[in-house]
Amino acid sequence: MAAVFFETIQGEGGVNPARAEYLRQVRQLCDERGWLLMLDEVQCGMGRTGKWFAHQWAGITPDVMPLAKGLASGVPVGAVVAGPKAADIFQPGNHGTTFGGNPLAMRAALETLRVVQEDGLLDNAARVGDVLKHALEKALAGEAGVKEIRGQGLMLAAAAAHHA
Repeated sequence: MAAVFFETIQGEGGVNPARAEYLRQVRQLCDERGWLLMLDEVQCGMGRTGKWFAHQWAGITPDVMPLAKGLASGVPVGAVVAGPKAADIFQPGNHGTTFGGNPLAMRAALETLRVVQEDGLLDNAARVGDVLKHALEKALAGEAGVKEIRGQGLMLAAAAAHHA
């Protein structure tokens, strides 16, 4: 089975968000061709952008989604979420993980989910991220070397202007 796999918001490459329209077009292409859409939400997932997962801003759902980092508030953990098209691909025992399944990591993940939900951290990330983005845009406007402030929610970056 073929798949398209990329980060919804590229983290290490400079916080480069995929446009919502692009995400919808890739979802449509995958549906038309029978391909899986795999979206890496390791860095941008778990509420960092103001929604549980960054792809939700585009109104789409991936078939496979790896998670980690924010899933357990700093306790090492990893997870792969698979929807109906991909659920039968993974069988018990054919995919292992260094950080999955132990009782401490699972409890930390459950507590993280509870706190994010009960404390309204999704709305907070969207609200504070918007304030921070506008403050950075204002403070860095006209600064040599700063092209733009980009990202979503609290996943932001000051992008450098390229000089010849």
